[in-house]
Amino acid sequence: MQEENCKHFLTDIEYNINNKNIFNDQCLKCYDNPRSEKGLNICLKCFDGCCFTREDNHTKLHLLKRNHNIYINLKDI
Repeated sequence: MQEENCKHFLTDIEYNINNKNIFNDQCLKCYDNPRSEKGLNICLKCFDGCCFTREDNHTKLHLLKRNHNIYINLKDI
């Protein structure tokens, strides 16, 4: 039996990261960073940083606005 990938997996990740920039390692809305309590989510489609420690949940706002739904969490320990 062949396993199937999530339908979002192939369409929502930017595989070619050549010449792509992550302009900063802070949340676009509140400036949380990887040293914050829960770290920082980086969108794997557009490489924007979004936090999820605030009441506003800036990752959720990014998801609702852009429909990008795959993130990697960066956390400095």
